[in-house]
Amino acid sequence: MPGLSGGELARTVLARRPGLPVILMSGHVGPGPEQRARQAGVSRLLHKPLAIRELADALAQSLAPWQVVQPRASATRAELPLNSVPVAEVRDVTMR
Repeated sequence: MPGLSGGELARTVLARRPGLPVILMSGHVGPGPEQRARQAGVSRLLHKPLAIRELADALAQSLAPWQVVQPRASATRAELPLNSVPVAEVRDVTMR
């Protein structure tokens, strides 16, 4: 990614939402990058090229314990289920 490494992105996301599963894909994976990804908190590191089924399986396994919710406008973080991510937060991270 231009201007931001996968590890930096993982640290940024996890600082905002600790415990959220982070999946990275890279065509340049070896012992060094893999170790740095793990140290950054990445839960899955996929090697390119990969089959769409491999990506689907990784997403399903990583997101299974989580649910994306559309909270009411006045809801506070404390009122949301523990393993939930508000839709607005998903957009905040993915649309940058």
